[in-house]
Formats: sequence, structure tokens, C-alpha cells
Amino acid sequence: MKLRALVLAGWSLAAIGASGCATPPAAASFEGLWRTTHSTRGITSARIFQEAGALRVQLWGACHPSDCDWGQAQFLQLGDADHKQTDRGLASWEDARVTTFKLEGGHLLVELYQSRDPQSPQDFSRFFGVVRMVRES
Repeated sequence: MKLRALVLAGWSLAAIGASGCATPPAAASFEGLWRTTHSTRGITSARIFQEAGALRVQLWGACHPSDCDWGQAQFLQLGDADHKQTDRGLASWEDARVTTFKLEGGHLLVELYQSRDPQSPQDFSRFFGVVRMVRES
């Protein structure tokens, strides 16, 4: 339940932050291909890009022998009313995965949450951890 409240609050902030400004001025700082700085069993890379005037994110996760494409979702930048604080983002997938993004010192910190198990009717929340990424040149 706490995760749902957090996600709803995040979406509300995103809607407030996105109103009146199609693309926040710091969008370019998020765009690019990002890769993890260490081995992980979760998210290995993220691509944030513009498509039809909106930001989108595509994630890949650790699989064998090559990484799995987790698909794309709308990327919402979270910001204040003046669009000055735009170092955070949020994306949500239909299978109840939610990712938060934060730019910090040239790195992208990505947190992965799952608010329910698609295979189970029971509600649960799970936090999978933080992945630190660097932008590929």
C-alpha cells in the first residue's frame, strides 16, 4: 500500500511538473544510452530518447546469453512548478513495474519496484535496489 501511495504521489508530481511545458529544459541531460557500472542481476542498461515530442525509456535486464529487452515506457520528468528541478524521472510499465531515475554527479541512479506479482492475485510490493549507470559515449 505504501508503494501505491508513493507511485500515485509521483505521478501527481509528474503531472504538475509537466503541465504547461512539453519538454522540460533539462531533457537532454537524461537522453542517451546508460549502462551499469557493475555486474547486476537486474537492469543492465537504459536508453532514454525523444519520440513524437515526448521522452521514452527502454530498459534491458540481465539474461543469459544476452540481455533481455524489457520494453519501452513513457518517461516523465519530475520537476517543480518552474521546471528548474528536473533531475528526477519516473516510468511505469503495464506489468506493475515502476522505475525511478535520478541524475547525480554524472551518473543515473535507477530504482526498480514491482507493486504486484503478475502471476499472483495477492498484492505485494517489492523493491529491487538501486543501479548506478554511466552514459555511453
